[in-house]
Amino acid sequence: MAEMTTDAEARAAARAEDLHREYGRGSAAVHALRGVSVTLAPGTFTAVMGPSGSGKTTLLSVRDDGRGGAALGTGTGLTGLAERLAAVDGALRVDSPPGGPTVVTAELPTRLC
Repeated sequence: MAEMTTDAEARAAARAEDLHREYGRGSAAVHALRGVSVTLAPGTFTAVMGPSGSGKTTLLSVRDDGRGGAALGTGTGLTGLAERLAAVDGALRVDSPPGGPTVVTAELPTRLC
């Protein structure tokens, strides 16, 4: 039998179901997620919180409709941004195929003090 979908679920910007994440093994294992499901509505802001070191990362993606071909390289603004992110254990991903679009994603590890 097919599962019924609510109107809110049909319009979801993102959905994840039955997520599990474990760090370590045996008696030292830390269960960060146990069967977590979430549906995010369009136009909302959502924060994921937890103790430092539990694997949270903040992502910021920027997409354009340009011609593509952006790349990390000496003397580019993207390289400077990648260096600054690396200084705080972050990373910069650039996906820019010829013809576009370009998507640049900054990854920042979240640390709660």
